[in-house]
Amino acid sequence: MALDWEQNEQWGEFKILCDLTLEKVVPRLLEPLQSGGRSIKPCLIHGDLWDENTATDMDTGEPFVFDADSMYGMMTFQCTKAFALSLSLHSA
Repeated sequence: MALDWEQNEQWGEFKILCDLTLEKVVPRLLEPLQSGGRSIKPCLIHGDLWDENTATDMDTGEPFVFDADSMYGMMTFQCTKAFALSLSLHSA
């Protein structure tokens, strides 16, 4: 956000919201995940995992996942997206 604010005009209300989110909300969400000797370790995750982004190597029979939407984040992010997709498919 700092880079954006250097290049663009700041919106007062949005800055207040961002500051509160970073100072209050994020620590409250992350604290339980980092207690009891646990830690959060970002990993490379697939940001758009669904059936159409999977295939099988015809020579080896090994499955693989492809797409340019990879990012670093918590591994639970991918599980959350897949779960949300399955819910939307079942409710259709």
